[in-house]
Amino acid sequence: MNDMAKIKTSDLFCAAYLLTRGARLTKVLRDYESKGRYAFEFQDPHILGFTNDYVAGKAQANVLELKSSLKHLKDLLQNKVEFQSY
Repeated sequence: MNDMAKIKTSDLFCAAYLLTRGARLTKVLRDYESKGRYAFEFQDPHILGFTNDYVAGKAQANVLELKSSLKHLKDLLQNKVEFQSY
């Protein structure tokens, strides 16, 4: 799995989109570099393409899956869960 690209984002909507696309959420932690907000780290061989689509406004996803991913991430943040996948 070492050849998979990784990204870290504090953008909740981008994180939800990446989950919807099947990217693996590997970490949720406090990002003290960005005023203590939480950051999400993802890993996927196609993650750079997904991220580029999101930034360019070309992201496409099933709305119900996106809503479910967003709710899942918000639940993690409300419970102030910090985790790392192994």
